[in-house]
Amino acid sequence: MKQHLSSDEISACLAGEPPDNVANHVRQCLACRNEVEALRDTMAQFRESGTRWSAHYMTSAPRRRRKPAMAMALVALASMLAVAAVLLRQAVPAVAERPFLAVPYVAPLAPYERASVVRMDVPVAALIAAGFEVHGAEPGGMLSADVLVGQDGRMHAVRLISNGSVIQ
Repeated sequence: MKQHLSSDEISACLAGEPPDNVANHVRQCLACRNEVEALRDTMAQFRESGTRWSAHYMTSAPRRRRKPAMAMALVALASMLAVAAVLLRQAVPAVAERPFLAVPYVAPLAPYERASVVRMDVPVAALIAAGFEVHGAEPGGMLSADVLVGQDGRMHAVRLISNGSVIQ
């Protein structure tokens, strides 16, 4: 005798179209027969439950239905919120993805020293003079950047916001 039935073979039994070898196995194997009968009983209870619920729903008092305008307004609001979420996600600049680059030849901040991050337009020439290689920008132009400024007013690190690439 073969192993127990697979789920596909049990499904064929429940559908009423088992192959001959599967039907013979169900007659001979108590475990498989119990499994098929248990599933058949469960499906029958489910069908009966659906029928009873349907009959109850059709005979109970009619429920107030929402006005179509209200449903449409809710759908429109949900759609607008989804579009706004997508647009906001795309509109936020990916600033955090770029790291700050330390300015060469400037002493690092002391542990007790205050520092602040300032967003400003930095001349490309100043970045070149500070020791950075700047690609993709005119030497006379400006680049938007976040600048780490120490309490002494010196620039300690820079993170570009606008287009252009900086190599230290």
